[in-house]
Amino acid sequence: MVAPGKIIIPGPYGYRQNVAKSGLFITTLTVPLRDYRRARRINPKLPNSVTEICTTESLGFCFKWGKLIGADLYELYFDQGEPFYGHVRDRHDKKKAKKEIPLMSKVAALAEVNMRVYPAMQVADLFAWCANHIDDVRRNWHTRLNRLDWHSLVLDYRRLLNPIPGALERTAAWKLPLRRIDRTSSLLD
Repeated sequence: MVAPGKIIIPGPYGYRQNVAKSGLFITTLTVPLRDYRRARRINPKLPNSVTEICTTESLGFCFKWGKLIGADLYELYFDQGEPFYGHVRDRHDKKKAKKEIPLMSKVAALAEVNMRVYPAMQVADLFAWCANHIDDVRRNWHTRLNRLDWHSLVLDYRRLLNPIPGALERTAAWKLPLRRIDRTSSLLD
């Protein structure tokens, strides 16, 4: 039985929690580069950049969370100069992609922002840093932050080799512009 004013929210990978009100749902996503390189050798249809995988998965998390809390519109902000924004912009601007991702039409704001001006971007970077240093806790604030109810997902080799059936082919059919291969992704050769 759920208390009045609370909702049950499934996380991006099956976790359930009670939330008293809607707001931020913090999730970090990591793709180990060694696993990505190995998986891409087996399945060359995987995107040519880790940032595209992270962006696609994170966008799915945002839309899932928005649907659960009854969001009418979405505001998506990205740190300046990072490639994540371009991957979402491509999907937002392509008619075929928009048709297959109906929630993309509910994106009211899609912009790059200066993280020095937007505290939410600083918080996002802090959580990403904490996820990458989870086993190297040196300060009390880091220990307290790790105790908060947030989630960190790792897309490892096994998960990379098992994409949603048809997803890679659907994305290829959108004919999104080719983006520069990430420096880390280019280490495949």
